Amino acid sequence: MLTIRDAESNDLDEITKIYNWAILNTTATFDNIPKSIDEQKSWFNDHGNKNPIIIAELDENYGGYPCCGFIDPNEFKGYIANSIICGLWKI
Repeated sequence: MLTIRDAESNDLDEITKIYNWAILNTTATFDNIPKSIDEQKSWFNDHGNKNPIIIAELDENYGGYPCCGFIDPNEFKGYIANSIICGLWKI
């Protein structure tokens, strides 16, 4: 069964694993160095209610997470990025 819900702080470890896999194996991001949990905590906390991170779960597996937010303001001031990272990762 597919469940869509807001991401919670306890999802951060799995979100980081998914994102780091995408960094190393796809062209879905401009990042080329895997992120630490501390870096991802800052990213997660910056989203808040205005730019929520959504979790898709499929039969107790993480199916991915879409999110929308501002790109690093120091490099691309004022631009917005949409991200959808998909796959099946066991919860």
